[in-house]
Amino acid sequence: MEVMRDEETVPLGLAEKSHLKMGKLHSIGALFAILALGLAVRVSNFRGVFVGSETFLLDTDPYYHLRRAWLTATHYPHVPSFDYYVNFPEGAPILWPPGFDFLIATLARLYSQGAPTLDQTAQVAVWVPIVFALLTVLTVFFAAREAFGKRAGLVAALFVSLVELFRRYSDLGYVDHHCAEIFFYSLVLCLLLQSLRVPKGAPFAVAGGASLAAGHLFGTSGILPGVLLTAAALFVAAAGWREVQRQDDGTSILSRTTLLIGSASIFYL
Repeated sequence: MEVMRDEETVPLGLAEKSHLKMGKLHSIGALFAILALGLAVRVSNFRGVFVGSETFLLDTDPYYHLRRAWLTATHYPHVPSFDYYVNFPEGAPILWPPGFDFLIATLARLYSQGAPTLDQTAQVAVWVPIVFALLTVLTVFFAAREAFGKRAGLVAALFVSLVELFRRYSDLGYVDHHCAEIFFYSLVLCLLLQSLRVPKGAPFAVAGGASLAAGHLFGTSGILPGVLLTAAALFVAAAGWREVQRQDDGTSILSRTTLLIGSASIFYL
């Protein structure tokens, strides 16, 4: 490994390599500690969710997600888009996108090795928000690290793991699609920043487009992509990345963002 000093390339000494390695190990350890803390606060209601042989969810929307996921698992892979029990006797379309309930149904079928019971579906569903929460903490860490460094990444990860609004939607038993929305849109931001950071970052922009398309299958917040891309531009500006404005291969914020949105349109169609 080499480092630039006074515009000259100087090989790293053994002590410097050891220091960098220790710093990396400390960062990894701190990140795992943050993930463990985020997990601990989200499973603190374990005894209230698993009571004897029964599984209880939090709030009302999660029970509707559970019902839809169970129906999907029973009639797999069809996801109900209309409910005759809502707005009786006419019924009403289900406004939520199919992705979240389809994912739960798929996991439930794998868990039960076939069509699951309602209880088996619930036992799987209650853990899905926590998985999305921990993945979100990781994506926020990588995004903030790319923009502002390791310390900022760890602080951002700690904030996201503990902030009340996000924690509430990703507690054990809170089976709602909002936890998935936050993950996919933070992943878009992370991949966009990475595509701007490296010279040949087009694949990251395409992956970001795929994540943006997937986010539309999991969430109902149509305004978030615009807010997200605005936040990305502010992120880049705040980080002072003048070098990513125009690199040797023609990279620019506009071109990468256009590629991301174009890829999202293709994947979504």
